[in-house]
Amino acid sequence: MKRGSRLICCGTEGGQVSLLDMNAFQVIKKLPAHAGRIADLDTQNNILLTCGFSPRYFRKKPLLQIAMIMDYS
Repeated sequence: MKRGSRLICCGTEGGQVSLLDMNAFQVIKKLPAHAGRIADLDTQNNILLTCGFSPRYFRKKPLLQIAMIMDYS
């Protein structure tokens, strides 16, 4: 979970990022980020960076680590 100046960003095990209003604690938007769980997230200004996992079907290792960058302005 990361608190910004206007929003709280929460990553889920299902791979979504929820943007919450700081005052009402209501979910404003849900962003799909990864097919697997989110390991970490960070924000700076309007940029959201997540690191998470997605399934791999062609290798022995079941998860692939992926970084996503989103502008939520």
